[in-house]
Formats: sequence, C-alpha cells, structure tokens
Amino acid sequence: MREAGLDRVNISLDTVNPIMFSRITTCGRIEDTLLGIQSALDVGLTPLKLNVVLTESLCETDLQYFLEQVRRFPIAVRFIEYMPLGGTGIGNGPDIETVKGMLSTIVGAKKWRPIENVKGNGPAKYYQILPKARGTFGFITPISDHFCGECNRLRLTADGKLRPCLLSSKEIDVKTPLRNGASDRELALLFHEAVSEKPQGHSLCRASGYPDFKRKMSQIGG
Repeated sequence: MREAGLDRVNISLDTVNPIMFSRITTCGRIEDTLLGIQSALDVGLTPLKLNVVLTESLCETDLQYFLEQVRRFPIAVRFIEYMPLGGTGIGNGPDIETVKGMLSTIVGAKKWRPIENVKGNGPAKYYQILPKARGTFGFITPISDHFCGECNRLRLTADGKLRPCLLSSKEIDVKTPLRNGASDRELALLFHEAVSEKPQGHSLCRASGYPDFKRKMSQIGG
C-alpha cells in the first residue's frame, strides 16, 4: 500500500486487553492489530492515527499503553466519545473529562500542552506530553461538544453512498450514476449536494437517548 501511494493510515484500537478486543471486533486478534501497527510504522505511514472509542473496556492499563506509544513513536492517539453506531453489545465508557483526569494522574497535570497544525486537519484537539514526545494524543467530542459547524468531512460507504454526516441517516447515491456513465460535472454536483446537506448540528446526547440509525458503524466505513 505504501508503494501504491498511501502515506498514512488510521487504525482502530479501543483496548489492548485481548479478551475485550476480541469481543469488540467479534473476531479479531489483538496480536494481528499490533503487528499491523508496527508494520505501518516500519514503512513510514506516519503520523499513524490510533482511534480509541471510549467504551466500557477502557481502563488505566490501556491509557498507560497508549501514552507509552505516544512517547516512543510518531503516533496520534485520538480518544473518541462513544457514538450509538456500534452494534457489538459494548456499552459506553468514561466521558472525556474523566479520561483527561486519568491522563493527568498518569503523566502529571502540567506535563501536557495543547498543540496546533497537526497533519490531517480533522476534528481532534491535540496535546503533546512534555518533554517533547514523538507523538500526540487528542480528543474528539461529537456528543458533548459537537463540532458540526467546523466539520469538513463526507463519508463514502462501501456500497457507494455519500453521507453528509456520520450521525445522520441521510445518504446520496453516487454508485448508480457512476455505473450509468455520469459525467464529472454530474458527479461534482452530487458532491456539492452532499456538502450543502451537512447539518448545522445534531441532537444526540446521553440524557435524551439516541435515534434508530439505519446502519451500524461497520457498514458505514470512513
């Protein structure tokens, strides 16, 4: 993939506990994922992003592991608030403020600082451990502090649908026009439609409950 032009990669890793990892992924082996991470680092797919959803599996041992990777490697660990799109029977875990408190206990409250201009231009707010670590860690807060007004993302599903918003069931079909020979202009108009359909915000919160989404996260992709 590196030789084909890929220059960086995102990898999901919610826990390093082998039993919980297998339960979350339904079939995965933590050993395979860890080997994949090392392989990506070896060929220079950096900064490598590790996406850590805050599920009930997350514990202090996991945080210690992630922080050690941040110190040693050009890795960006992103702690992501739990969103109601899983379908694996794994419940939501600690909130962002709780995780920040746990991190402060591990590394020291004054030993990390916010940083700007991280490659990728995404929604995460990043921090660096002092003295200077090779990697960073950050927080993505789609529920408690949503960033809809600044979101610059569209998602393309494996079956050819553009989703203007991850937390909405709205989709625009691009596969059918492609199969029917749509011109570049016609496809551009579909992308323009998707961008114009991006919502001002969402109403998701733990207190009021979650809507019934048509797809699970594994069916959406990124």
